[in-house]
Amino acid sequence: MNKLKMILKEKDRTVSFLVRRTGISRYSLDKIVKGEKSPIIEEANKIAKALSETVENIFLLLVQTLL
Repeated sequence: MNKLKMILKEKDRTVSFLVRRTGISRYSLDKIVKGEKSPIIEEANKIAKALSETVENIFLLLVQTLL
């Protein structure tokens, strides 16, 4: 399970919540949550803000994996 999916579960939030709070399409968010798509910086910032988290906390593992 990726970090974003874990945070959503811990905070009892859904992809629908993120769609409403971020304005990112459900299609893109579904792909990001499943780990099938990496968010662009703007999307990562919106997701982090909606969840009251830092981008680094949610996506750092993804960045480390890519390096």
